[in-house]
Amino acid sequence: MNLSDCTRRVGQRQLIEPGAVLEEVWNRSPLVPAANVVYLDSFTASLSGGGSMVEPLTAACQACRQGNVAQLMMAPFGDSQPGHYYYRPAYCVEACDLSFRRNGELVVTSEIAHGEYVLTPYAQQLPLLPEPTWYELEISTARPGDPTAVTRTVWTFHSSPDDQVADLPPQVHCAPDPDQPCAFLPLLFPRYDLELDLDSRAMANERFPVVFRVDSQHHAPPALVTATLAVSYDSGATWSDPIPAWSRADGSFIVSIPHPPLAETDGFVALWLQATDRAGNAVEQTIIRAYGLTE
Repeated sequence: MNLSDCTRRVGQRQLIEPGAVLEEVWNRSPLVPAANVVYLDSFTASLSGGGSMVEPLTAACQACRQGNVAQLMMAPFGDSQPGHYYYRPAYCVEACDLSFRRNGELVVTSEIAHGEYVLTPYAQQLPLLPEPTWYELEISTARPGDPTAVTRTVWTFHSSPDDQVADLPPQVHCAPDPDQPCAFLPLLFPRYDLELDLDSRAMANERFPVVFRVDSQHHAPPALVTATLAVSYDSGATWSDPIPAWSRADGSFIVSIPHPPLAETDGFVALWLQATDRAGNAVEQTIIRAYGLTE
């Protein structure tokens, strides 16, 4: 699906049986880096016909280690639906910045330049060390259509050449060499499911439930995490104290936050989330203008 904000939005491929009814929800805000499936067999079609797909479910591991190389196949934007991801074609200016550190030392970075190629986490390779090491990956993105709505996500994770080999289904391949095994990078992916109106707004001067999940990448073992949330009503100039999130029976988290009167805000809510698993791998995500407020 191509939209007027210069994004292409892609969902998971599904096998459809006769009489099946598919229902999907798109664009529930805020948009954040996605735990997406990247399919290797593409389909093209034109008004005159043509196009083919031989192995439609063949996919690549999203964030895996092979030898001393980390292969990232991540999209900068995803919504509340698992598997949805949004990307901007090469002819669009991609507001995305990536940096990568090994034991605190910056080794990869990118600068945003109008009209020039920008480093993104999609099909990106990162150099790893041949010993157990702590790494930090940071991605900053501006939401399509609103350059002031910036999301900054920082992953802190540990990786070693001796990490357990990834248990992948037959149709999912390691990269860059599909004939060699790989190991999952223990990245955590927040995913939000907020009850907003069609303009991505909630009511001011009321309490509001922030519901989210923190998932591992596709096919990786589920992570047991704890999470905290803070909120800002002035685009991050000031923040509330971090609030521990309650874990629910379905695996999601919830934090109830108090929306002030609209006049006491800049019209938007910013969110800061931190989640950590039992091994110390963590994600910290700051979303400026995560959603709007209305009366």
